[in-house]
Amino acid sequence: MKNTLILIFSIWSFFLFGQIHQPFSTRYSTKQKGNIKFLANVSVFCDLADNACSNAAMDMPVTGTNPQDNNAFTAQYVDVDSDASTFMSSSDSLDLSLSSNILWAGLYWGAKINSSTTGYASRQNIKLSVNNGTYQALTADELVDITSTPSYFCFKDITSIVQSNPQNSKYTVADLISRTGGSNQWGGWSIVFVYQNDNESLRDLSVFDGVANISLFSNPSTPSVSIPLSGFQTPTSGPVNFELGVIAHESDRQQTGDELKFNNVNIFDAIHEQTNIFNATISNNEQLTPNRTPDLNNTLGLDANIYVPDNSNLNYLQNNTTSANVEVSTSAETIIIQVITTSIDDVSSLNYNDFILNGIDIYPNPTSDIITLKGISSLTDVSYIHLLDNKGALLRKIGINETQIDLSSLSTGIYFIEIKHQLGRGRIKVVKQ
Repeated sequence: MKNTLILIFSIWSFFLFGQIHQPFSTRYSTKQKGNIKFLANVSVFCDLADNACSNAAMDMPVTGTNPQDNNAFTAQYVDVDSDASTFMSSSDSLDLSLSSNILWAGLYWGAKINSSTTGYASRQNIKLSVNNGTYQALTADELVDITSTPSYFCFKDITSIVQSNPQNSKYTVADLISRTGGSNQWGGWSIVFVYQNDNESLRDLSVFDGVANISLFSNPSTPSVSIPLSGFQTPTSGPVNFELGVIAHESDRQQTGDELKFNNVNIFDAIHEQTNIFNATISNNEQLTPNRTPDLNNTLGLDANIYVPDNSNLNYLQNNTTSANVEVSTSAETIIIQVITTSIDDVSSLNYNDFILNGIDIYPNPTSDIITLKGISSLTDVSYIHLLDNKGALLRKIGINETQIDLSSLSTGIYFIEIKHQLGRGRIKVVKQ
């Protein structure tokens, strides 16, 4: 009897949890004035010179009359860079307020593949160009292969690359290994940016990643998976406004029956129906993103969307909460989730410095030479104090017990004092005259 129970439990566990090939965990989190943005594009598509393909590419979500899937077309590499040294390339461009500073950036990619695919052994390698500059060869920090839907998924931290280039740059990704020829092929990339901007709301910003495969074809019943998230913090009282970002692969425009729930409540918006939430779009707050090449309304397999749910009744997310569940299900297709992001407003009465750096004062500010830090001793578990330039790059490590910082040798401009302690990490802007 004991062995029978163990067998039954093992089978039950497989069907409930077997689709999560890599558990989702926090890749990056911070509490800052700022937000999260996505760039994204595909690696393979149909031949846009063909009318049927171009018509499918132009089809608008929800209101369009020509919804098509990758099953209907033969896939080939996209290559937009006019560079003979690359066999695949596509691009997207960042467009943030000039007062923003990039805190973190991660490049994600994935594609359908098998061991006989040309370039299979190099699937963890990719190329990145900024503003049409020379390509940089990158190797993934992490590679995950799955066999239930033969494919692979990679991550690379590109924060240093992004911070060393102009803020609003064009990013071109090249040579992303994917299957081509035949139908039902897909592949694509995304860059997740976390940025700071003093003119925006204070927010709890989190990036979670893993790999979850939800597929009708690898499970005899309607497949679904629940992805637990934790580590963020909602306000203790008042409104809880939030944004939810999801990057997914193998999505189809024509197939319906796929749903996305946050704490058991459906996510949807004007261009994503409740029962066709993964419809091969790249969007932010109900608007398709405008700076992609190729600019596809239907990507035939890649979703990278940031949703802004109406949480005025606290039905999605309540006060004083540190965890949630994201539930994905489908009755007609395969969905593979790679990234989930949350951006949660802190609309409490406390301002930014009061919340993260309560009691801290820096003066004189602006300054021509020496600034004084007051109140550091009031913070709990201070782990570091850093002097940063206006792009967020580290200039100097400041001793936790130091009370004065000499800026006289620095050029005029904007700098930041970043302090990390028990409540989080915060920055105070300093103007050097």
